[in-house]
Amino acid sequence: MTEKGLQDYLKKVALKNSVLFFKVVAVSVVGFPDVLLIHKGKTCFVELKSPKGTGKLSPRQLNLISVLMYEGMNVKVIQSKEEVDALILRFTK
Repeated sequence: MTEKGLQDYLKKVALKNSVLFFKVVAVSVVGFPDVLLIHKGKTCFVELKSPKGTGKLSPRQLNLISVLMYEGMNVKVIQSKEEVDALILRFTK
């Protein structure tokens, strides 16, 4: 499965569970997480990486994730369908 395939799976599972799914494109900000999930007042930024294990967080991504978390945001890095399923399960409870 590719990173795009994982994103499509996340979108499918999120929408099936009434979780709002937004593909994020942050103009002029390198390293911003790929997806924003929203459900009943909760938010989660998600950075997707290839399930093949070839994707690595860049220094800019690591820095931006740290900043978002410092600011109180929920941020997850996901690499598998199992992690998607676990995230959505926790997120909707």
